[in-house]
Amino acid sequence: MKTIFSGIQPSGIITLGNYLGAMKHFVGLQEEYDSYFCVVDQHAITVPQDPEKLRDQKRKLAALYIASGIDPKRSTLFHQSEVPAHAQMAWIMQCLAYIGELERMTQFKDKSEGKSGVSSALLTYHRSWLPISFYMERTSFPSVMTSANILS
Repeated sequence: MKTIFSGIQPSGIITLGNYLGAMKHFVGLQEEYDSYFCVVDQHAITVPQDPEKLRDQKRKLAALYIASGIDPKRSTLFHQSEVPAHAQMAWIMQCLAYIGELERMTQFKDKSEGKSGVSSALLTYHRSWLPISFYMERTSFPSVMTSANILS
């Protein structure tokens, strides 16, 4: 059976677009795939967040996954911060990455554009997905295109 993985940051208001564009489709896919859905709370803190608001948004997002039809008996639903191996592998992937390679990533360019300073986490956060993308189909992750040397 193939695997599907998706994560949503709890850093803002969940929109109708989140539901119609992604979550609604996941409900049917959980029958066909080993499904993993994540609240990517660690990625949310690559930019400043109000801690109390973030905690509240994490709970609301997990509830929305379930309310949209994601069945915890058929799919794995989790908070990124509750999987220590994720942070451990992210560290290893960051140790193998080069600054120039990271600065060319579309995600970094988009989120840092026009800012006088950005956190190092914004530069490196997408590297934490490499272990997952290695397990799954590599073509599912755009950032993997510039990461072939790390994955091979």
